[in-house]
Amino acid sequence: MESFFSDTAHAAPVIGVTAIFLAITIIAVGCTVAVQWRKVRQGDAQAALKQEMIKRGMSADDIVRVIQAGTPETAPAQETKAQTYERLASEGWEHEDIMRVIQLRSEEQANSPERFVANS
Repeated sequence: MESFFSDTAHAAPVIGVTAIFLAITIIAVGCTVAVQWRKVRQGDAQAALKQEMIKRGMSADDIVRVIQAGTPETAPAQETKAQTYERLASEGWEHEDIMRVIQLRSEEQANSPERFVANS
């Protein structure tokens, strides 16, 4: 066994395979941490938005509309930020609320898996 590790011809492949395994593991863990961190930050942003809307006295239906307007499933994907702003302004939304919806929507679209599929 000593001769196996003392011979550099045998040690190089073992070190190489170990290095590759460690690199893959570090990348996988890093990606997982990044994705979970993004989800936590989005949850914090959405919670802060909801809390501020409650402080302003918005009804539960209004809060649901704001949150749903910021999700890609309910908002048309081809709608520009200007079109979103005009649509929400015509519904009587305030400027600050519209800007928060647009910000949340752009963050979700920038990090959505569909973005990577569409670009391939």
